[in-house]
Amino acid sequence: MLSDAKIKAAKGREKAYRLSDSGQLYLQVTPSGGRHWRMNYTFGRNEQNKPVQKTLSFGSYPAVTLVEAWARRDEAKRLLTQGKDPSVERRETERQAKIAQRNTFQAVSEDWFELNSGWSLEALRLWSNDNDGEWSHLQADRWTRDSGARWSAVHSKDVLVSLARDVWPQLGDRPIGALEAADILQTLRSVETRGAIETAHRLRQRISSILPMAWRRAYAAPIRPPAWVP
Repeated sequence: MLSDAKIKAAKGREKAYRLSDSGQLYLQVTPSGGRHWRMNYTFGRNEQNKPVQKTLSFGSYPAVTLVEAWARRDEAKRLLTQGKDPSVERRETERQAKIAQRNTFQAVSEDWFELNSGWSLEALRLWSNDNDGEWSHLQADRWTRDSGARWSAVHSKDVLVSLARDVWPQLGDRPIGALEAADILQTLRSVETRGAIETAHRLRQRISSILPMAWRRAYAAPIRPPAWVP
C-alpha cells in the first residue's frame, strides 16, 4: 500500500508510471512530476461479452490526500456492489449540482428581474464596476436590453435594491427546492423589525411572484413546488 512518504518521494521520469495501492487504486506519476489518483474497474460487457474496462479519476495529490483517495475508492466500490457504474453516478451528481446552482433563489430571482425590467444585470454590473460601484436609474439605457419591458427604470431600481439589500444576503444561495415558509418569514420579519413595514409587504409580493416562476422555467429541475408556494 501507498504512504505519504512514498508519494512525496515519487519523481517524474522519462515516461509516466504508476504507484499501485489496494483495490485497483493507483497514483499516476507524469514525466513533469504530477501525481494523479486513478482507479481501474470493470462494469458491464461489450459486444464480445467481455467485461468493459473503465478508469475513474479522483483528482491530484496533494489536493486530494491519500486518505481522501481511499474514501473515494471505497465509495466507488460501494456503488459497484449495488450494480451502479461510478462514472455514471458521478456525472449525474455533477448534473444535479449544476441544476441546484441554477435554481438558487438569487439565480431565479435575477432571471425574474431581468424578464420584468428589461435590464441586463451583467451589463449593469460591468457599468457599476467601471464607475466605482455607482449607478443610477437615470443611466438605465446603458444596460436595458428590452425597452418594451413592463417596469419603469425607477421601479426596477427599487426592486433590485430591495432584493440585494434585504433578501439575497439571507436567501440568495439557498436552492429553491430547499426553501421553507419559515425561511421567508424570518427574512420578512427582519425587515419589519427595523420598522420598514411597507418594504416587508412589497418584498412578500415580490417573493410570491418569484417562487412560482422557479417551477415554470425550463430548468428541468426534478423538484415540485411546496404547498405553501402561491
